[in-house]
Amino acid sequence: MREKALVVCIVCFSLLFAAIFAELFLRVTESATTYTEKIHGRYQTPYALHPVTNDPNIDCTIPFKRDNFLYHLKTNSEGLRDREHPLKKEPGQYRILALGDSFTEGVGASLDETWPKQLEKLLNERGLPVQASVISGGRAGSDPALCYRRLTERLLKYRPDMVILATNTSDYNDLAVRGSAYMGKGGLVAPRGEFLWRHSHLFRLFAMGILKWNAFLMPPKKWRQMEEAAKELFVDFHKKFARLGQEEGFWFVHIHHPYPFELGKDDIFDSSYLTGRQDLEIADIKPCMEKGLDLAGPPEDYSLKHDGHYNAKGYRQFALCVMEVLEAAGLPGKLQQPGP
Repeated sequence: MREKALVVCIVCFSLLFAAIFAELFLRVTESATTYTEKIHGRYQTPYALHPVTNDPNIDCTIPFKRDNFLYHLKTNSEGLRDREHPLKKEPGQYRILALGDSFTEGVGASLDETWPKQLEKLLNERGLPVQASVISGGRAGSDPALCYRRLTERLLKYRPDMVILATNTSDYNDLAVRGSAYMGKGGLVAPRGEFLWRHSHLFRLFAMGILKWNAFLMPPKKWRQMEEAAKELFVDFHKKFARLGQEEGFWFVHIHHPYPFELGKDDIFDSSYLTGRQDLEIADIKPCMEKGLDLAGPPEDYSLKHDGHYNAKGYRQFALCVMEVLEAAGLPGKLQQPGP
């Protein structure tokens, strides 16, 4: 009996040692590591509702260690990464509100290098009969539902003449994860197993390899169902923006943009079911981005290498592509008469 007990103890301790060694190895080699762990060194659950805006009057620097980049986040009294804007527009001023996530907030560049501010500069270099002013209303981690809340709860009082909503693939994922909360079907509850997922890289490897979970802790069948619900929610919020534009008198423009790693590749994420619909009027700027950037060179020429956001050069092309969309939709004719 003692020999059997000794064998059992040896086997158990061996398995425990192997598990500990495997866990340490996975952490050191950054295997099965989440995006936020790679970039910011900490785990962040995808099952959390983000605030409508950042906190007001922030002035801080966020290090992106892998890219040797310091992100300066300074917000105004509305919690936006922008200067202060008076409620009342100046005479002859055409006010544009840009809404979106971290790409619109401008992660990867200084404020003046973000696409909303570069768009403002491009518009005012055109010699238009109005003075364009772009409010940068992006917030990292946003999705169309949060952007709609940001507009209706905080920013509609600025009486924009145009609202540009910028979306990308992450918005579908965000709506898939947060959709139940947005549709009033209960709070946002993390799936079972997230405690192990959060604390063990070895468990993540098992979950992804054997259980076929994705980064949102979902098996394929369940995730497909969530994606279908997200598509409907995406369309619903697009239509809400369009209706609000008609009611409040602003020109609504919806653009869909690629991640840097999607450029030059055949639809890593197929968004044609939305951008290809004539009734939605969503402008896909991926072809324009691919045309304007030198994809033969290294991606670091126009984006951060590890983080997945554009740099100043990438955002410059982003702004040029938005300008192209506006021109195709009737600019400068629609900028002749700014609202009160």
